[in-house]
Amino acid sequence: MRSPVRLLLIAQLCLFAGLLICVLLMPHFLFEANEGGVSNYGTYAKTVVPYTLGFGGCGIITIQAALRISRKDTSRKLLLTLGLLYLFVLLSTYPYKLDGFYHDVHELAGAALVIYTVAFGMWLSLRKTRSTPTLLLFTAQCLSFLLAALTYTRLIHILFIAEFLVSTAFGTLLICSFKQLASTDETINK
Repeated sequence: MRSPVRLLLIAQLCLFAGLLICVLLMPHFLFEANEGGVSNYGTYAKTVVPYTLGFGGCGIITIQAALRISRKDTSRKLLLTLGLLYLFVLLSTYPYKLDGFYHDVHELAGAALVIYTVAFGMWLSLRKTRSTPTLLLFTAQCLSFLLAALTYTRLIHILFIAEFLVSTAFGTLLICSFKQLASTDETINK
């Protein structure tokens, strides 16, 4: 049986690898003036498979990691919610260009995921681990979130890069935090 920390590592690598393959297949999203977010990769035949495997794999494996943590531990519920949010973003991606309703649902899903990861990152770094590396990662996550917020307010337009940076900072923070917690907390090592 794989440990929750190992599963979280696999989940985040799955997301990163899926998005990296998408970028390699269609790099123009990074360089266009009207560059969109990572969700664009879920709407093109050329990239829908790695996008789906990245987000879907991350969501499912994150849920598996949560289920290996004691029911008494708060992090179990937080990880279950995180896994479901990854899946919600994935499922809302496919129809989001069809009409305004699906677009709004997808924007809500994406915003919920980003805001949730910032709140989860804050809980991990300020309340659970309180170590210099996790605080630095949380700071990087917050700065990346600020870039995303400036994009949503249309002051700048670097949505893809901001989403990628928020995700990478949070994924690294998640893995480092749970690795640290697993060394001291039996509820994570079951």
